[in-house]
Amino acid sequence: VCAEQGAEQDDLGRAGCVPQIVTLCAEQILAFPGDAALGFADATYDQAIIFFLLHEQPASVREKTLSEALRVVRPGGKLVVVDYHLPGPLHPLRYLFGPVLRALEPYALDLWNHGLDKWLPEGYEPEGIRKNTYFGGLYQMLVISR
Repeated sequence: VCAEQGAEQDDLGRAGCVPQIVTLCAEQILAFPGDAALGFADATYDQAIIFFLLHEQPASVREKTLSEALRVVRPGGKLVVVDYHLPGPLHPLRYLFGPVLRALEPYALDLWNHGLDKWLPEGYEPEGIRKNTYFGGLYQMLVISR
């Protein structure tokens, strides 16, 4: 599981994650810079999650992060990616979030301008991709089936 760099068990609890789930999964939560290898063999896990990490990374690192996460997911497994998404033109936060992201999260604007699938490894052909948006399109979840 990939969480935002520096995520710790206490941080996840404060972020509203169910305490029992955080405790159960604490040893499986990894925070890693996207340019580093996870240190697991190929096809080790049935599922992996990248939760609000990609908006923290420049495009070149984002590509490596997705490539590394996909590498450790078994064929038939899933990679779930959750991050920012461009909300619709009538969403009240669209025009407030833009300046905030420009000032504080400059890489997040990439996710407003392109779908997450843009950073999949070159030539990678997933078994399937399912995309859902939440909170009026402010956030997106991409489920990539291997």
